[in-house]
Amino acid sequence: PLMESYSVYSNEVTALILSVFVNLFLMAFEKETQIPENYGIKPRDLLYYTFFAVYITMWTLFVDIFLLNCQELIHGWKVYDYVSYQKYRFSVRETRWMMDSRVLDESIAEPMQTLDLMCFSSQYYFVNSLYAMGTFIGMFGITTFIRWDYIIFSDQALMLICCIMFVFGDLMQRFLKFLADRKFRRIGWRGLWVTKQIEGTVDDDVAAKLAIGEGRQADLEQERLELQALNSERFRHRFLERNRPWILQHLVELLTPESLETIGPDGRPVVEYIRDVYAELMAMGEGARRPGDRSDISSDEDEEQGPAKDWPREPLQGASLAIARLWLGKARKRRAFWKLITGIIDANKDTTCAICKRTTQMGAKMLVTLATNGNADPYAIDRLILGFETQYSPTEKDANLWRAYFRANAEFITRCDRCVNELEKAKLDRDARKPGAGARTRPGDISTEESDDEVAFDPMVVVRESGEGRMMSKWLNAARRRLGGEFPRPDARKQMERYAEKMRKRKLKGGKKKIAGEKTHDEEMDEAAAKWIVKINA
Repeated sequence: PLMESYSVYSNEVTALILSVFVNLFLMAFEKETQIPENYGIKPRDLLYYTFFAVYITMWTLFVDIFLLNCQELIHGWKVYDYVSYQKYRFSVRETRWMMDSRVLDESIAEPMQTLDLMCFSSQYYFVNSLYAMGTFIGMFGITTFIRWDYIIFSDQALMLICCIMFVFGDLMQRFLKFLADRKFRRIGWRGLWVTKQIEGTVDDDVAAKLAIGEGRQADLEQERLELQALNSERFRHRFLERNRPWILQHLVELLTPESLETIGPDGRPVVEYIRDVYAELMAMGEGARRPGDRSDISSDEDEEQGPAKDWPREPLQGASLAIARLWLGKARKRRAFWKLITGIIDANKDTTCAICKRTTQMGAKMLVTLATNGNADPYAIDRLILGFETQYSPTEKDANLWRAYFRANAEFITRCDRCVNELEKAKLDRDARKPGAGARTRPGDISTEESDDEVAFDPMVVVRESGEGRMMSKWLNAARRRLGGEFPRPDARKQMERYAEKMRKRKLKGGKKKIAGEKTHDEEMDEAAAKWIVKINA
């Protein structure tokens, strides 16, 4: 609906601007066409019509700004965002003439694909105006023939006139192409509709802005950071890894049999190069290592992904695929339905807080949310969507019907920022586990000494003045403040001795009897043998 509506608006704007040139054409060829005379329009009145067309054009465009904003509010169409995106697409196009591009967006309805390819750019309005003026001039020519009873096929100079017009049109086309390719460095003109890939780069644009002084400093800094990121090898590798499924899926659409049969710069057929790239993309994965990487050194991707790197990567099938599609459909529906009602929620914002009765005149900032039985409920939108599906149908997606149901069943509550902060703080305190709180320990939950052996650590000496000592002291003081009471505890010495005994037993069990101070049987025999005195009578 957005594209169709905007295409109609673009045609109306084109007709509005061309009306001025139509009036000028009628003024210049008033006697030949005889249109003003047949309609009783005087030459002075036709001049007034032309002035009115020029005057009304500016005010019509000014009023259209408000009409387009009303469309955004009523229908939820992001007209400005869509036009900005089309402008960006036109600026980063690969071909100089948009109609030369063979890649169409198949997600759009087929009659609208070519329209979307033109991006509502200057080329689109040029083609639109050219065909419109051609239609007008052709109609005026036929009208002139009829008014003057001229039969074109009885004219002996018809073929000569046609040849002259074809030659003149071809020469004019060559001349206009020459002007389009002409460069004027002094005024910064690089040619008509020249792409950045053909002439200039992003660096040249940034340098030009720095030299001329266009744009804000923040915009220039953002462009510099984006340029630095695009030129980074790390960014390119991450882009390939993140978008590997999409690239493999659309790789067939980008390749044609003619392009595969050509010879690349390295002398090999392009099909072999594509085969190698396809193999590398298939082998590339999230957290996958490249040839030559050491196995004992982890990569940044391994640390960032965590457990996700061990998830299966096979395509979902059966019940798993059905569950995933069901979840995705519900998530998309929830997101789309929420966008449709954001304006309604904001319109129900009150000037008085429903909890503390503060008002906006007292400097309070009000926040409105959905509620259930007078209390704020973050899951109210889910219950409303469920009720909507129950009343109508799970497949019903009519925007107006959803808004009507929402207005009739939704509850709202307005709270100030202070009340929201206090409620969030109380929720955090309620969720936090207090020291000693929790469920009572059952006999089966008590661990034995054998299980505690794994958590016993060897003693070590930490200097208090060192960084580690200060950090551990900070942790110790924080833990004592949270536990409360006096320190050291009365049974602290007994706990320390019990822990030392547990460590000693662990060392004995692990074969460290000598460290624990216990002598083995062989050592005792050696010491006893050293003290033996043997007397031999010769």
